[in-house]
Amino acid sequence: MKSKYCRTIIFFLIYYQGLKFYEAGYDYELVKSGFSRDTSNSISNLIVLPVLGLTFFMTGLINKTGLQPSLITTLLAQCALYTFNILVFSHNPHIIVVTQFLAQTLITYKNMILYIIINSFPLHGLSGMFITIMLSVWNLGELKTFNTLIIDVFGWKACALFGVGLQIVIICYIPKIFEWID
Repeated sequence: MKSKYCRTIIFFLIYYQGLKFYEAGYDYELVKSGFSRDTSNSISNLIVLPVLGLTFFMTGLINKTGLQPSLITTLLAQCALYTFNILVFSHNPHIIVVTQFLAQTLITYKNMILYIIINSFPLHGLSGMFITIMLSVWNLGELKTFNTLIIDVFGWKACALFGVGLQIVIICYIPKIFEWID
């Protein structure tokens, strides 16, 4: 725990958990409730280029606002968007396009912040072992099979709302976690 790299890995493991219930089940719930899988795939393909186009703008925004405020704002916006989707759960393709575009933009922005944090390590600190551990932590956060099993027991809506609530608690502690990491 004395290593900044170890504390960073622990932070990535913790912060990543809250929104995974939503992400593990949203598309499945849409299709299960009658929304066309082909339309869902078309929407995903449609929003990729605009999100990539915003990448350059987002990098400048991170530099202006700072890492910690950018991460907190992004995670709060993601929680608000996910809560809207959970409670409204619209089948209107226009609403789905807008919410999916916003979600992918926020996910891309959040990942850029995390990559900037990782790239700030000195060269000797960014070893192959650290990168391997980071990828393992990301994979641990992506346990969609485990999340899906829990969703089957408690329902997607309850799990997704619990996850958003958990994420908000995590967001409240981000300033203290950043101090702990440094």
